[in-house]
Amino acid sequence: MNVLVGDATAHSSTRASSHNAWQPGSSRAAWTRARPMDEVADAEASEAFALGSAIHRQAWLESAKDFVRLNSDTLRFRPVWMCPLRPPSG
Repeated sequence: MNVLVGDATAHSSTRASSHNAWQPGSSRAAWTRARPMDEVADAEASEAFALGSAIHRQAWLESAKDFVRLNSDTLRFRPVWMCPLRPPSG
């Protein structure tokens, strides 16, 4: 399955969480690509989505909310996982 791992981060500290969550070739997906959501121009090319955003003021960042709004027709008919992202510990 072709999975887009999309993230939104304010200072890049949460990017590692999304990139480590889905490893290419893992049992979770046959093919994955991790990209910032504000750089995705071809959401229709993905069969599933794992989306996460840093949380500021108890809400996703605007770039993440914009991605979901702009791609709602595509997301509506495909598997989607959404979660907040936290910086890696340590």
